[in-house]
Amino acid sequence: MVQEAYDTHNYAFLRQLWDMLIYTGQKPDEERYQKYLEDMTTQRNLAECYHALNVFNISSHPNGLVPGEDKVRQIDIPVMITRGDQDLVVTKDMTDELREDYGDRATYHEFTGSGHSPLIDDREELIHVLDEFLKQ
Repeated sequence: MVQEAYDTHNYAFLRQLWDMLIYTGQKPDEERYQKYLEDMTTQRNLAECYHALNVFNISSHPNGLVPGEDKVRQIDIPVMITRGDQDLVVTKDMTDELREDYGDRATYHEFTGSGHSPLIDDREELIHVLDEFLKQ
């Protein structure tokens, strides 16, 4: 269904889907939103992206489809984990698993009142948080 919407440039369907899941609070201005929709439909590997999301598991825990590879322990650079407290795509449980995997090696920030797109929901806070993280 989603792939068909991409293939047929069904912007109305994609907008409705994104309004329900991604832009649940703030929305991009109309011109920018239209550009986002047009850009979405240029993606040619949607099924492969979904597959990768299912089988990419560097954690130490199985995800229900594949065992964890425990490669997260090899990451030795600064890591930031963020989540909007209103996110309908990445659940709190998913984020908590990430935080557990990284332990004190990761910085965490939760955006209050934000969904899956803090860039739209709270751009100023996002810039501040990223700026502080990059100063480390």
